[in-house]
Amino acid sequence: MGQAIKPKDGESAPKLLTAFVRKAEETRQQFATVIRTIIESSLAQALATSQKQMDGWLKGALDGAIRNAQDALSAVTRDFRVKLLGAWSYLLWSVFAGGLLCGFGLLFLGYWLGKHI
Repeated sequence: MGQAIKPKDGESAPKLLTAFVRKAEETRQQFATVIRTIIESSLAQALATSQKQMDGWLKGALDGAIRNAQDALSAVTRDFRVKLLGAWSYLLWSVFAGGLLCGFGLLFLGYWLGKHI
């Protein structure tokens, strides 16, 4: 840092005090520079670390959300297909049953008309 301030022969107290204050101000500025450098480097390192952690968390959260959306979409699609197959199945069975009923009805009507006419 610097040298100690020693009074010279015949030097007055105000000059000595002014030199002391000047030296103290220089020391304070040097300490401020060192502290500023340490804080800036620590802050930059902390910001980089937090950014890296935030990027990792965000990637994981987005991957999870996409996975959940895909699972929900596949479940909805599967349910829709099952319900659609069920609806077609009911429709096909009802058409088949209607055809059988009409066939028996026509058969019975033909038999009845043949007997009575």
